[in-house]
Amino acid sequence: MISKDFYIAFGNLLYALAMSDGAVQNEEKESILKLVKEKLVPMEDETDAMGTDLAHYTAFAFETADDQLESLEDALNTFVDYMKEHHLIFSKEQLKVLNAILQEVAKAHGRVTKKEQEIMNTFNGMMYSL
Repeated sequence: MISKDFYIAFGNLLYALAMSDGAVQNEEKESILKLVKEKLVPMEDETDAMGTDLAHYTAFAFETADDQLESLEDALNTFVDYMKEHHLIFSKEQLKVLNAILQEVAKAHGRVTKKEQEIMNTFNGMMYSL
């Protein structure tokens, strides 16, 4: 089980990744929503009080940040601050899934940009230093 709060922070990270070129592209949004259903939901077996799989909080957080036009820096800091405060341990399989999601979102609208790579490096630096 991964916590609901991590999924919210990860949703903000995905928003930062999608916004890194200045705007969230439709391809990126569609990719995120699809990847949550295909990769995160099967990995999570916990639900909230309403029966919603906790992994869906990733999509909720992404859409909230997008609707509110949150800044890239604020979204990225939400993830970084959460990870600094919560030293979570992830299995190799979980890290593989999370990395695959980041890669697919970064490639959803063409090639991986320098800023997207920097954001993915931030993620990997935090995940593998815990």
